Amino acid sequence: MSAATIKRCVIFKRSGVEMATPWYTSMDRAQRALEVIRRRYGAAVLYRD
Repeated sequence: MSAATIKRCVIFKRSGVEMATPWYTSMDRAQRALEVIRRRYGAAVLYRD
């Protein structure tokens, strides 16, 4: 039995509306997206599914 793939996305607010990035399977790409979104929009969280 194989382990399930962990997916991540970045959730943030833009103009008062909750937005989310596409799903990432790579932690490196998710971390990079989190850094970029935080610089651009302020607060953001990394959501793991």
